[in-house]
Amino acid sequence: MNVRFLFRPSSSHPTRGTIQCRITVAGKRATPFATGVGLSRSDWNARLQQLKGRSERAQIDNTRLERIRGKLMNIFNYYDTHNMQVSAELIKEVYAGKRSVQYSLTQIVQMFLDSEQGRVGDGDKQISQETFNGKKNRLSHLTNWLKAHGRQHLLGAELKKGHVIEWVNDMQGSYKHNYIAKHIDLLHEVLDWAVLHEHIGANKLGDFRYSREKPERPEYLSTEEIERLEKLTFPRSLSLAYSGRLEKVRDMLMMMCAVGMHYSDYAKLSSSDLRTYPEGKYIVVLRKKTKKEAIIPLSPLAQRIIDIYGSLEALPRPGNAQSNKLLKMIVACAKIDKPKICTKYGRRSFTDFYLNEMGWPMEKLLKMLGLTSSQYIAHYGQIDHRSLRLEDRSQKELTEREQLEVFEGAIGGRFRLKAGQGNALEDEIAGVDWKYLHVQSRQYGNFHVSLCELIK
Repeated sequence: MNVRFLFRPSSSHPTRGTIQCRITVAGKRATPFATGVGLSRSDWNARLQQLKGRSERAQIDNTRLERIRGKLMNIFNYYDTHNMQVSAELIKEVYAGKRSVQYSLTQIVQMFLDSEQGRVGDGDKQISQETFNGKKNRLSHLTNWLKAHGRQHLLGAELKKGHVIEWVNDMQGSYKHNYIAKHIDLLHEVLDWAVLHEHIGANKLGDFRYSREKPERPEYLSTEEIERLEKLTFPRSLSLAYSGRLEKVRDMLMMMCAVGMHYSDYAKLSSSDLRTYPEGKYIVVLRKKTKKEAIIPLSPLAQRIIDIYGSLEALPRPGNAQSNKLLKMIVACAKIDKPKICTKYGRRSFTDFYLNEMGWPMEKLLKMLGLTSSQYIAHYGQIDHRSLRLEDRSQKELTEREQLEVFEGAIGGRFRLKAGQGNALEDEIAGVDWKYLHVQSRQYGNFHVSLCELIK
């Protein structure tokens, strides 16, 4: 780009005139525009592009001209560095305020991400690093698609529903339905942000949405499978080869099954999160993603794992990605058919246990999981026949003999009646208060809660 100042004589006073500015880009010129500087012809140095002399007036006018040149160059450089088409007339219109700087969709995405990254933190209005990473990843799918289709310069103001529908069609072969819906929701968030910051005039997608499907029933570990993992002894050669990492990853998964946490929340557990109330011990944390408090009763399984390592701080915290790889080997050793096993199974198993084995209501699950709405629970667990059967059976009165038969059958013979003592139970695991459990067993619903807590 070339910026040149020209002396234009006055029609009424040939020796006086004004300075006009002419912009040239790629050999094409824009119509010269007035700079507001008036002078005598003899005061203008065309070669140096400035007024002659050192008078105060000359210095003020020269400064004015340099500022005009600087603003024009900034406008040109902006378009040039962002690989946007630019012309002399466009630069002139932007300088005159007749046209605002127009950002490409790719630029808007980057500005949005820069803004979101500044919000990463632990405050109420901030977002977690994991949330930011998820947004960045999904938006990279958009910018890569734009580039692959030669649309990296598509202006945000020119984005139409047709573009988005085409993008959705291309994603359908690679991503699941609900994951595509998350992309579209995020695109709306980006465009609404751009409107708020006056980068575009309006979100032209309007009410265009990609409806979500009901989540598939999530896979989980049953109480029997968790028990099998707890009892699992790895071959010595395998344990040595992985320097004890298999045991640590196994214990981490079981702890996550017992507390129902995401990896990011589990990794931050400390002794200050363990609270003791008259009703028992609980883990109380502020979830990293939702900023909601989660209150989780400390189950016997969780207590056993804490006892192994000594404290919550000492719990194993191997990397998430590496753990997911080792978990596939671990379940294979335990002869558990879960080829897609990952740390997320902990939260799912926890949800299924309390939802279907314990029959707890949604309100309690929301509090334990630290969720804001019951609609999200379906991603971790869904009600099935077990919960319905428990609710139906709990309405019936059982004889004492029936209660004991149910008790013995449910635990697979691990406990038995003491001979000659009627309904007393013999404890085959030290340290369990069976008197308490026996009293609770007189009501089937409460009895089952106590039983499940023991097995868990």
